[in-house]
Amino acid sequence: MTRLALLLLLPLAYGADAYYIGRASDPVGCFVGGTCSTGTVMGGSDRLSSKEQCLAHCKATSGAEVFVWSPGSMLCTCYADCGGFSGDAACPQCVGGEIICEDCFSSGS
Repeated sequence: MTRLALLLLLPLAYGADAYYIGRASDPVGCFVGGTCSTGTVMGGSDRLSSKEQCLAHCKATSGAEVFVWSPGSMLCTCYADCGGFSGDAACPQCVGGEIICEDCFSSGS
């Protein structure tokens, strides 16, 4: 399976409804451990070596509101919306947050 296919399937791979992340409701913060269980993928990259690069990439992606980065695969996914953001055993090192994190750049808040 290609990395692009994995990027497009990433939202389907994670479960658990913990809380919503996005500008519209209940923001989680910046660089919080977890992934989106549902959401609309707006783009991404499989070559970004840091969560800060992922954040910058998603901020430049039209319509993106949320980023999720997996350091093991260097996979960055940009979402227009993200439901069920929570930690996941399949990707314990994944981190994400809202694209407004560049403005506040606080970790975990």
